[in-house]
Amino acid sequence: MDALSQMAKDVKTANQIAQAIKEQAVQSLGPWPRDLELFIFGLRSDWSCGLSPATQTSDIEYREAVLQIARELRETIQLVR
Repeated sequence: MDALSQMAKDVKTANQIAQAIKEQAVQSLGPWPRDLELFIFGLRSDWSCGLSPATQTSDIEYREAVLQIARELRETIQLVR
């Protein structure tokens, strides 16, 4: 990604990114599983997320969808440094 693309991204805190991911997930997939935790962490020039293991097998599809939402948001949101 070039410098111009980086400047066009919205800059948000880890909490704001997590909230955006959760809002999209709830809107698209339904209620957030109560045992699912979302973590946002910075990388060298980007950010990523991790999810705590869900205890119910039905949450696996929810987790995969959340990770896809995060991948999509990573294109438009930059973690504040």
